[in-house]
Amino acid sequence: MQRLTANARVSNRSIGRSLGIAESVVRARLHRMRSLGILRFSAIVDPHSWRRHTQVSLWIDADDAGAISSIAGALAERPAFHAVMTLAGRADILALMAVHDGTRLVEQVGEAISGIERIRRIRYGVSQRILKQALIHTGSEPPDAPRRIISVHAHNFGRR
Repeated sequence: MQRLTANARVSNRSIGRSLGIAESVVRARLHRMRSLGILRFSAIVDPHSWRRHTQVSLWIDADDAGAISSIAGALAERPAFHAVMTLAGRADILALMAVHDGTRLVEQVGEAISGIERIRRIRYGVSQRILKQALIHTGSEPPDAPRRIISVHAHNFGRR
């Protein structure tokens, strides 16, 4: 743990050498600690390094299934969000927004969701690099039509 705290990029091989154990043992122990919630890796982004706006993804869990539609509808009405989707999977709703000032990230997210009730939990991620972003229309509504809630149904065949 001391080696990881000092340098989170240290290799399993290097840790193993310093402890006199095999790399596979280090990897297995780290995996077990992560799966038990003892160890968590996260990145710290310097908000001053943002040159332009960046996209923030909010994964939102509702208090109960009956609240999903009302929360998603309230988010879709707010101009801060450029996409709102209900999900079948790890979260109930995915909402995408642009943040223009990284130093105010938490404040901007708070302002964007202010007053929406029955939200149980919000997790967020900051886009590091967007490789592709497309606007998709179903063809039945004109591009200037009001925002709609898009439902996405996904199957998770992999590990959680």
